[in-house]
Amino acid sequence: MDELRDRLRTARPSNWAHWPTVRELWPWFAALGLVALIAIPWGIRAEERSLEASSRDALSEAGIAYEDISFTGRQATIAADLTTDEQIKAVSVLADMGGVSSITWEETSGTFAAGTPTTSAAPTTTVPIEPGADLTASVSNGEITLRGTVPNAQTIKDVSDAAKDIWGNRVVNQMFVDGSTLPHTWLGRVDESIGMLSTLIDPQLSLDFAGATLTGAAISQDVLDSAVERLTAALGDVPIDNKVRVTSLELPTVQIIAPGDGTIDLTGTVANAAIRRNIALAVQLLDAEAEVATTMQVSETTADVYLTHRLPEMISVLGTADQWTLQFDGESLGGGAVGGKAFNGNRVKPTAQLEELMELFASFLQADPHLTLAIEIHATPREGVDAVALAQERADKMVEQMVRLGIDPARLAAQPGPGDGELLRFMLVPAEK
Repeated sequence: MDELRDRLRTARPSNWAHWPTVRELWPWFAALGLVALIAIPWGIRAEERSLEASSRDALSEAGIAYEDISFTGRQATIAADLTTDEQIKAVSVLADMGGVSSITWEETSGTFAAGTPTTSAAPTTTVPIEPGADLTASVSNGEITLRGTVPNAQTIKDVSDAAKDIWGNRVVNQMFVDGSTLPHTWLGRVDESIGMLSTLIDPQLSLDFAGATLTGAAISQDVLDSAVERLTAALGDVPIDNKVRVTSLELPTVQIIAPGDGTIDLTGTVANAAIRRNIALAVQLLDAEAEVATTMQVSETTADVYLTHRLPEMISVLGTADQWTLQFDGESLGGGAVGGKAFNGNRVKPTAQLEELMELFASFLQADPHLTLAIEIHATPREGVDAVALAQERADKMVEQMVRLGIDPARLAAQPGPGDGELLRFMLVPAEK
């Protein structure tokens, strides 16, 4: 056994004699080590200098005053006297810039101009930057889903309320609150940003530390340009990665005629069976005994647009009239109602049904700032009643109500119309038309 151990210890391939020994390689190892010792710190310091320069530019551009900025790796130390809101803004600015893992605040005293170093001092507070807030708003089949993590419940309420103003009860809220989540600069602007999604097809807006990403499709380049313009106006200087494509899909059409004789005629072409089913169901629910003639088609080449998903709500309100019509060509929505109880007798005050209709109008106008609303009101002539004057009062009342709902009066037109019988006609149409 000892002999075998000795042989194994001394055995080596014959060509080992040509291999350099560790002693011979040592100078090379030492040189490589020296290069590494020099290169690694140099690379780290270069990254720190780059972050310092970028941070100074970003904070100064945002109007945030500070004394000094330094970095240790990706950890920033900022000497500044800032309010809580100013600190949040500064943290958001650096988070949006990217590359910064945390900020240590050093309190100072005195006043100074942004980017002007003076003397600093005092207590410190460290704020982690990652993870930051994130939020995704996606629309599918007329329903908007909100996902993400935000730093407070108020953000969830603001975003949810903004979504409900446009999508009604078709809002799925999957947002969560994490108090340690970093607030980005876009956080207070999300509620102003999501409205433009209603003008796109299957859109998604994603927001995180890197900025905004917009995907989906648009029925035309003009529609896409308008959506991006609205998003840019809402988000300010937040970068937007626009990945929306322009599609060649056709616009949907829907026409419903209820002449008041127990029949209802439903025609048109929509994007999918769910839309057709929901519209037909809304019509049938008005009167289970009504004879409904349906020739509405489903086509894969038809665009799935926002308003087709809100038509059932329109139907449920208009259907309370004795006679009513509804026409939608993919861009403009018009209709009318005769009889029913739009107003209470000779009074100017609208009924609950008409108020509900005006809320729908307001929702549609908020969804698309290019839409305008024209309303024509008639009143039944009665003894001692000036029907035209009454109709004018009612038209004025409707405009007042729409303004209270947040609609610019410049987008509204209401007037009395000729003819007998209580009648409401309306037309929602893009301004350029």
